[in-house]
Amino acid sequence: MIRGGYTEEQTIIARDLIARKASDAECMAALGRSRNTLQARMAYHDDPKRREIVKARAKVFGKKRNRKKVPRDPATCEPYVRRDRPEYDIKLSPAALSDARYRNNAPRPLTAWICGDPPPGYSALDKRQEALA
Repeated sequence: MIRGGYTEEQTIIARDLIARKASDAECMAALGRSRNTLQARMAYHDDPKRREIVKARAKVFGKKRNRKKVPRDPATCEPYVRRDRPEYDIKLSPAALSDARYRNNAPRPLTAWICGDPPPGYSALDKRQEALA
C-alpha cells in the first residue's frame, strides 16, 4: 500500500487508467492502488467544492483523532513503563475468604441472583433491623 500524495506522473497514469477503464489488477500493477481509489482521488483533484468539503471535515475531526500517543524513551524508542506505582499483593484472611464463599453460595431467589441482591441477612436493611432488635 502506497501512502502520500500523487506525483504529476502518477496523476497522468491514473487518468489514463480510468479513461480506458482498466481493471483493478492493472491499476494495482501500475500504481499500487485500486481503481476505486484512483477514481475517488481524481474526483477530489478535479472538483474544488469536494476539496473544500474534505478539508472542512479534516479540520473538524482532525487527522489523528483516534490515535493515542504512547510516551517513549528517546534513547531506546521503547514505551515507558510506569514504575512509580507499587505493586500490591492483597492477602485476605481465611475468615474473609470463608465469608465470601458463604455469601456467594447462599440460597437466594432467582430475582435476587439476577438483580445482584445480597443474600438474606446481609443487606443494609437486615443489618439495621438486627441492630434495633
